[in-house]
Amino acid sequence: YGLFGQAAPSSHMYPVPWTRWRDCYNGNIRLAGPELSNAWCVHLWGEMARREPDAWENMRRNSLVGELLDRHLPDHAGRPAPGPRKKVNILVGICSCTGAADRRKACRETWLSHLQEGVECRFFLGRRTPLPNEPDVVALWVEDDYRHLPAKGLAFYKYALEHYEFDWLFKCDDDTYLVLDRLESLCDGRYDLVGDMSLADRGFPSGGAGYLMSRALVEDMVAHGDRVPVAGAEDVIFGKLARELGARIHATPRLFLSHVPAPHRLNDRVSAHWCSPGRLHGIEALFYDKPVAVYDAVHPYWRDELLFFTHDRFMRGASGCTGRYTLQDGVLTLFWDNWEPETLKADGHGFSRGSFFLTPAAGSRPIPFPESVS
Repeated sequence: YGLFGQAAPSSHMYPVPWTRWRDCYNGNIRLAGPELSNAWCVHLWGEMARREPDAWENMRRNSLVGELLDRHLPDHAGRPAPGPRKKVNILVGICSCTGAADRRKACRETWLSHLQEGVECRFFLGRRTPLPNEPDVVALWVEDDYRHLPAKGLAFYKYALEHYEFDWLFKCDDDTYLVLDRLESLCDGRYDLVGDMSLADRGFPSGGAGYLMSRALVEDMVAHGDRVPVAGAEDVIFGKLARELGARIHATPRLFLSHVPAPHRLNDRVSAHWCSPGRLHGIEALFYDKPVAVYDAVHPYWRDELLFFTHDRFMRGASGCTGRYTLQDGVLTLFWDNWEPETLKADGHGFSRGSFFLTPAAGSRPIPFPESVS
């Protein structure tokens, strides 16, 4: 009928396109925002919210929908009240992502297999719905990529306060090895934030080494969540905020941002970082297995004990440097995790090559090395 010229522009009727429908619920669009400056009405995409009800369950009070509810239904329940909070001493939050199932599996097979009373461990990631067959995963209503770690961390802290009555919260990554029965020894009421030595050197802890926070600090951070940007370096951002909030901080070498030396019975390390699934299993074997042979090592650059374990793993006793070994036809090859491989030959007393010598440790008879099947 030639009336298209009389039609209102879409910004008057549909200012929020369907691709941004969640922004009506998550706070990215406000009533006074520019998106609605010319709007007569707004479509809230109810069918999308029906299909994905977590948008409503996690609706922010300062979102477009939250503001409308406060304006027109001031007695509304914006989200369901959480159930009774579970009492734990330490809640461990392991930051992961949807595509890191192999790392989560390796954690469960290694350090998470040694659960401690009073310690609860949960993975958290950005995902709208829980993962099947992974009941220890908390699915949060945030972006799942590396860039949005601050938003993911803050969302988990909110979840933790709503669902747990904890005394301490320890945050680490899914490439962290953690000794759970040593974690409680870091809990000290004199401090609010305990992190690795980066906390002293740079003013913020390493998120991979892990950091321990008192409940009071977590509550304070959540209360000041508007000061946490959604994207950036999570450990830098939360470390800076903790200082601004007057947190009492403590740096310890027992939390470590690398994996050499890794936690072992011969040291008091609590964590190690940058651990692939294979390295997690290697640290686990070295920690809990007994050595099948101990050799004194004289190297051109160091002197130490070499401890050989099952599963073709070895470790320097003092430094904690690790690797994999093979023995075939009297030739011992050391595949160091962080150095170039070295090869030695049996010489009747042990193994040697140039000025690198291995001899059985005093009081320890030589134990035949198993032929490697690697």
